[in-house]
Amino acid sequence: MQNTLLKLELDLLSKFEIEPVSGIAYTEQGKSENTLLFIHGLGSNRYAWLGNFKYFSDNYNCIAIDLPNYGDSLKGDHSFSVDFFKESITVFCKEKALKSITLIGHSMGAQIAVHLAVDKPGLFEKLILLAPAGIETFNDFEKQWFKQVYKPELMFSATEDQIKTNFESNFIHFGEEAQWMLDERIVFMRHKEEYYSYCKMICKCVLQMLDAPSLPLLSRILQPTFSIFGAKDLLIPNKLLHPTLSIDNLIAEIERSIPLCKSVKLDKAGHFVQIDQRDQINKTIHSFLLETIE
Repeated sequence: MQNTLLKLELDLLSKFEIEPVSGIAYTEQGKSENTLLFIHGLGSNRYAWLGNFKYFSDNYNCIAIDLPNYGDSLKGDHSFSVDFFKESITVFCKEKALKSITLIGHSMGAQIAVHLAVDKPGLFEKLILLAPAGIETFNDFEKQWFKQVYKPELMFSATEDQIKTNFESNFIHFGEEAQWMLDERIVFMRHKEEYYSYCKMICKCVLQMLDAPSLPLLSRILQPTFSIFGAKDLLIPNKLLHPTLSIDNLIAEIERSIPLCKSVKLDKAGHFVQIDQRDQINKTIHSFLLETIE
């Protein structure tokens, strides 16, 4: 992607407002009765949609949010459960009087989107899940493993080189968007007090996600649904705990369970599928939206 395009997208997403009741920071662009609501994943923010947001704003009312405590959203001492995020987004949508909403969620954001779609079928019309968390489930022993690994002190003590390695594992193509996100994180790490609070939140989020899987809800999704996976995803499914579980297994579970569903697996993409294959993602999602016009 050219520097000029990246700058345009950064400039667009850098402009935000805060919805006062939910405390959610958001960027909004486009004029349409049809809203695309972009929900980022664990440890990310609205900039996860670099390369996607501007593309869709020509034809839709696009809103990219920072989940509570993430990015520029208001900070507080919350449970960070999936239900907490679900309720916060529901309040946000009602306060802004949004209608004809398509949820587009990545990873944890996709897990939250499933809960939203099932809980409020009249509010959300379509569902697009990118590298969705929550389809893969974990038993009690595996949850204990996560509790040992995801401790704020361990995350806080990670070096810049370790952070870089972790970031790179999310992408097949570590291009300009990915580098910008990494640079932002490195700068954030130097604000020790704020960064430690962030680490505590991330660890809480992970443990809460384990207790609210999406899998049991899939059969209750009534909306047209599109799931998109990267074939080279190193995070989903968990390679250490579930070495025999494949992305094809997850896709089969989704297609078996959701009545109105289509899925794709993109060969040259990792966990951040929307950045690794930005052009293909944009065209594929656009086609899905056109196909499902009522």
